[in-house]
Amino acid sequence: TYRDIKSDILGKITRGDWPPGSLIPGELDLAETYGSARATVNRAMRELVEDGIIERKRKSGSRVRLAPLRQARFDIPV
Repeated sequence: TYRDIKSDILGKITRGDWPPGSLIPGELDLAETYGSARATVNRAMRELVEDGIIERKRKSGSRVRLAPLRQARFDIPV
């Protein structure tokens, strides 16, 4: 699932496999690595952007943020 992919990517970042500022492989490469659909990888990456862990730029790719954003997030059940 996308949560597993997100967790694995986050683990690689925290272990230093992908240090701050480093380029993360593209969605197609990650989809092949994880044996999943590109849309699944895209969802994991979007959540990492929302969490302030990575930044994505069109045509430039995704990079680990130099300084992760510190923000409070609240999920209010409906």
